[in-house]
Amino acid sequence: MKAVLKYGVIIVVLGVALHWVLALMVPSLAMNVAYDRVSVNGPNQLSTISEVDHDARKVVRPSPDLLYGACAYDLSKGDLMITADVPKQYWSLQFYDMQTNNFAGITNQRDEQWRSDSKVNVLLSLEPKMAITTVTNIVAPHQKGIALVRLSNLEKSEASMQALSSVTCEIAKS
Repeated sequence: MKAVLKYGVIIVVLGVALHWVLALMVPSLAMNVAYDRVSVNGPNQLSTISEVDHDARKVVRPSPDLLYGACAYDLSKGDLMITADVPKQYWSLQFYDMQTNNFAGITNQRDEQWRSDSKVNVLLSLEPKMAITTVTNIVAPHQKGIALVRLSNLEKSEASMQALSSVTCEIAKS
């Protein structure tokens, strides 16, 4: 009976240890795979995913009602400037670090509806920058990550495609 209890405790301890190791590693591994998929043409460039279906896997669990753009950024090359024309329909720009944490976001919904039909300029950097009224400053917690643009494509309109094609992601000019 003591042997069964001893092996049972060992199995439980090993199971808990394995669980913790996986819980710590999986987010980083998942983001590394996503980063590699998005940065096929190199970092700091926008990659668009115009039409998604159940087979599309550049975005995890994509919605067929949305258009997607993603920029795998690497701030070791300098600050990143993202610009976009914000349409009237749903639009969102979210920032993720390499641990899958969403550390910032901009949208044209709820209390940010004033952004509709405007141009957004976002400066992503590792340190706070001097405020410029026409630029939204976002401080990244880490050097690498992914910026994800999502916008509604319910109407399958040309305006949605134009809004997605207006997004730029490039190293900021000094």
